[in-house]
Amino acid sequence: MPFERPTGSVVWTVLSILFVSICFQTTFLKWGSSENMIEGAWK
Repeated sequence: MPFERPTGSVVWTVLSILFVSICFQTTFLKWGSSENMIEGAWK
């Protein structure tokens, strides 16, 4: 059944969002401040 475990899909969605947010935070920390990241992207 496609709707056998709706809570499981919700948990996976939340985990994926948290994973992406953590990856973005680590990327910003590696590049320094977010301002340097924006300036580097526009150059």
